[in-house]
Amino acid sequence: MTKFASIQEIPKDWLYEYFKKSKDNFLTGSYLLLDDKKGFMTFDFDEKYFYIHCVYGDGEYWYKLSREIAKKLNLNKIRFATQRNYKAFERKYKAKLIGYVLEFDVDE
Repeated sequence: MTKFASIQEIPKDWLYEYFKKSKDNFLTGSYLLLDDKKGFMTFDFDEKYFYIHCVYGDGEYWYKLSREIAKKLNLNKIRFATQRNYKAFERKYKAKLIGYVLEFDVDE
């Protein structure tokens, strides 16, 4: 069953695997949904967009659920970022590349 949860409720092995695979150091997002069989998703939303931050587990499940939630919030766009090859997301979810994320070192 999917429920709102706190980070302490996520199984430690899931967190370990998520951080190892994503190369993230922490979870972002104001809201956390957890499902014992499907994994977890963190997200935010504003008046224009539903923002997916972190997903672990059954990506297809979280894709469908995020669309359901966005519809209930009267939002018609979902945004997310990835460090993986974005072309796979374009194919699988009909996502569209809308920009780039850049970084630079503080000391330069």
